[in-house]
Amino acid sequence: MLILYYHQNIRKCVFALNKENGEILWKKGRGKPSGLTIVGHGSPAVGEGVVYATFSDGYIGAYGLAKGATLWERPLSLTEADFVDANATPLLHQGILYGASYSEGIFALDPKTGKILWHKAAPSVISLTASDDQLFAGSADGYIWGLSLNEGKMAF
Repeated sequence: MLILYYHQNIRKCVFALNKENGEILWKKGRGKPSGLTIVGHGSPAVGEGVVYATFSDGYIGAYGLAKGATLWERPLSLTEADFVDANATPLLHQGILYGASYSEGIFALDPKTGKILWHKAAPSVISLTASDDQLFAGSADGYIWGLSLNEGKMAF
């Protein structure tokens, strides 16, 4: 099975394809964003039989890998700001799911429920990665932040 994004009229969808013949096994998407949006190029993340995907309307969702069943969806954009997109590739690291909203910043989530564990405001976040003890976020504005994995406390 192959998991990928496809952009359709600024609406980002996630597809599961049969890698042998290209048959679409399942597809998930959300409505078009109501405000301004930036079409991002993050990828879905897969871990423990779940696909984690972010969307142009600022939502992040968890879907069963086998059949695409919706496990949960939640907004990462909590205000009416412009550019609500959640474009960074979600990161599953040490049992925590990390996601980012372009307008709202960085979120640590419970991967089973989508419950927010912590949130750190940071503008224009488009990429996430981690080491053993730190989360790193990069922005479209040229900033890089280092944060503690457990609390989101800013190290630099």
